[in-house]
Amino acid sequence: MAVMDAETLKLWAAIIASVVVKFLLTDDELEERPTRARIWQRRRRAIGGILAGILIAYFGYEPVIRWVPVFTPEDKIVVAIGLGFTGEHITRWLIGIGPDFITRLAARLLGGQS
Repeated sequence: MAVMDAETLKLWAAIIASVVVKFLLTDDELEERPTRARIWQRRRRAIGGILAGILIAYFGYEPVIRWVPVFTPEDKIVVAIGLGFTGEHITRWLIGIGPDFITRLAARLLGGQS
C-alpha cells in the first residue's frame, strides 16, 4: 500500500474538512414529524452533496488553477476548499445544462466541431 506524502494528506484533509463544514452549516427545514420517505430523501441529498463536494474538489482544483490566472500551484489547498464548499452546486449546474451542451462544449474544447 502506498503511503501519502504530507502535501497529499493536507489536500485530502482540506477537502474533507470543507465538505464536512459545508454539510454542518447547511440549513435544512425541519418538519415537526417527518415521514420515513422525507428522512431518506434528506439523507440521500446529504450523501450526494458530500460526494459531489469531494469529487469536484479533488478533480477540479488543477483545471481551476490552470484556467484562472489568479491562482498558482501553491494555492491548490485553497482552491480545493472553495470547490469543496461549492461542489454540490457545480454538480447541479452541470446536470441542469444537459448532456447535449456538455458534449458540444467538450467537442469545441477538444478541437472538434460543435
